[in-house]
Amino acid sequence: KENMIRLKTKLFEFARKEWKPILIAKIESQLGVENASEIAGECDMVMVARGDLGLMCDFRKLGVYQKKITKDFKAKGKQVIVATQILNSVADNFVPLRSDILDVTNIILDGADGMMFSATSSAKNPCLIIKTAREIVSAVESEVKLGALDSK
Repeated sequence: KENMIRLKTKLFEFARKEWKPILIAKIESQLGVENASEIAGECDMVMVARGDLGLMCDFRKLGVYQKKITKDFKAKGKQVIVATQILNSVADNFVPLRSDILDVTNIILDGADGMMFSATSSAKNPCLIIKTAREIVSAVESEVKLGALDSK
């Protein structure tokens, strides 16, 4: 939180009054996870940096941390981007692994606003990664609209 406050102070010290930068917090540590709600109050968006987070925290809790960060930021009306190894299986194959399909599904159901694909630049067919993501997003959103995922 303090880092975001210092950043905003410096940015606005030198910026024109009409300039409003979008501040994106990158949560990549245990401290960031524990303070996600407070950090959300100081920025516009968050990137859940799963690669760094998996190295800096207990990797067994990575899924829980992703959901906590998403929930904390969405509760404050902030946008969430989930990053790192999304649909990497499509970088070398035409069909995604089931685990990649479930990963994208959970990102959507958690309420994230965006995904950042790290394998697209080195993929055999980068457009296929985006096409596959779009197809999964559409399928999940259709089911949600139909009420197929209601807990009743």
